[in-house]
Amino acid sequence: MKIITQLLSTPAGRLILGDCGGKLCLSDWYGAKSEAELRRRLNSDFEEGDTEVLQAAGREIQLYFKGELREFTVPLTLNGTPSQIEVWNKISAVPYGSVISYRQLAEMCGTPAAIRAVARAAGANLLPLFIPCHRIICSDGSPGGYSGGLDAKMRLLALEKGEKTLF
Repeated sequence: MKIITQLLSTPAGRLILGDCGGKLCLSDWYGAKSEAELRRRLNSDFEEGDTEVLQAAGREIQLYFKGELREFTVPLTLNGTPSQIEVWNKISAVPYGSVISYRQLAEMCGTPAAIRAVARAAGANLLPLFIPCHRIICSDGSPGGYSGGLDAKMRLLALEKGEKTLF
């Protein structure tokens, strides 16, 4: 199956969006991972195009950046291992405007000693914003990593707290 893709410019950078059979399977920061890596991870070829799902994702992302959307409704398909999908589902439960630590996320997954494994699973997320891994921070309060870059992570957290950002 081919994944229909398109690029979307946002105030935080460009995203590559992907529609896999009527569900969003990709919304990663453009250039964060090579296209070859994305094709390998999704086990599919890409074809540029436009679909209802991509249009809906674009609308929701724009509303999110305007501060008018707190929960995304676009249907998703998750491509990962069972443990990665479990981590992503737990991340999805972190409310808008909140943060938790990687340690807390590991505890939520029932694996309190597996902080690094949980952090790797968070980093493998191909649907940032939709699976809000920017809401996961280090136990000491530092932001940790983010595929869109540290500046984007800090701005997303500020946006969700209602603070003025440069978006």
